[in-house]
Amino acid sequence: MPLVQNPPAPLKDFSAPPSIILQHPRRPTVRTLTALPPLALIAVLAPSPVRAQWNLAVHVGSPDHPVLNLPYCADLTQETVTHLTDGTTRTLSVTGRICRSSAGTEHVEETYPSTTPDQPATILTIILDHEHHATITLNSRLKIADLRQLPLNSEYTIQIPYASPANHNPEEYTLAGVSIGVKSLGTRMDGDRTLSGTHRTYTVPAGLAGNNQPIVRTADIWVDQTLQITVSEEDSDPRSDEISFHLTNIRTDEPDPALFTIPAGYKIRATFRN
Repeated sequence: MPLVQNPPAPLKDFSAPPSIILQHPRRPTVRTLTALPPLALIAVLAPSPVRAQWNLAVHVGSPDHPVLNLPYCADLTQETVTHLTDGTTRTLSVTGRICRSSAGTEHVEETYPSTTPDQPATILTIILDHEHHATITLNSRLKIADLRQLPLNSEYTIQIPYASPANHNPEEYTLAGVSIGVKSLGTRMDGDRTLSGTHRTYTVPAGLAGNNQPIVRTADIWVDQTLQITVSEEDSDPRSDEISFHLTNIRTDEPDPALFTIPAGYKIRATFRN
């Protein structure tokens, strides 16, 4: 369903109708994406003290390839364990939902419990519309929708740290100086779904990031090749975190179209460059 009708001037706020349609300005570019290198990872920050656990990966100059005609919805859980230098362990648990329409539009939402008893939980959502090259981020507590135009000649995916793309490179390779090794874990059943597993190592060589010894991060990733989604990942990084990510209750019927629109009552903050 369309996203925004008659794009406003840059950074202008206006009240949101139940659904809106996006029409491209002539040369749409997000302000924060004006000087991207060929490969960039942009962290999408929510407009509140709560920070979303997903990132928007933008590959400038690479054609976009949305996944079409493979709709699904699934519940997600993610736990991040951080080991602090004083021996303290901090655990952040996030629940949410991921959906994709037959048109390839994606919806990721995460729920964060309130830190005060008089406030409801905060739901942060990102909607990625490949057809109109745009993202919408929603904050349920502030009732704000941030609409951003993305470069036309770009490939972009939503990544939940460190959930890897389902179509990752199956061989060893080097990216930005980091050596990435891939080893097959075979297949396993998850209910009635067949998952393919890989064990990945990410080696940061000594000196690349100020480190006097190589840093090795590992990840066990299980992918549903039919739906082209990562279903499970266990990730360990000696620099900070241990992260577990799982999808459950996977349904393959068409998601509710309302998941891909801006809810009524949200103020829209749109960023365009004409």
